Amino acid sequence: MIIDFKGYRVILKDKTIYLTKININIFELLYKNKNKVVTYNEIIYKIYKTEPDEYLKSSIRQHISLLKKKLNKYITIKNIYNTGYIMIIEEDLK
Repeated sequence: MIIDFKGYRVILKDKTIYLTKININIFELLYKNKNKVVTYNEIIYKIYKTEPDEYLKSSIRQHISLLKKKLNKYITIKNIYNTGYIMIIEEDLK
């Protein structure tokens, strides 16, 4: 797997997946903390640099949903109910 943060893309085997700026930022945060739970508050503080609220939590859920749709076959992003997310990467993609 090749992650091009500046080019907003993830290259997995023979497929290139393009992401928006906010999605690549969320992806980067989850990737750097893979196999660890990243809370909603952590994501909001790092991405939006402001205090968490319900609107921002909803926005994070929407962005994660888009990431899951684009990367689902390759990378697992699990929701930890009412807490945050965890990224799990299959060994053969490393």
